[in-house]
Amino acid sequence: MKQHLIKFDSLEWETPKSGVTQKVFSDGKFRMRLLRFDEHFVEEDWCLKGHVGYVLEGTCRSILMG
Repeated sequence: MKQHLIKFDSLEWETPKSGVTQKVFSDGKFRMRLLRFDEHFVEEDWCLKGHVGYVLEGTCRSILMG
């Protein structure tokens, strides 16, 4: 697998929807996002792909409804 050195400091913050800001790195095949969520973030339609995430600061609370 190709390794990447991602310089998130050089990327601009984007606001794709209410409650989340992000910085996105992509090389066409690989995509990595640095995300910031606030208390207003709600995801109504989760995708079915696998994801990996790390909480770098603060806490994360998930409410799963089915």
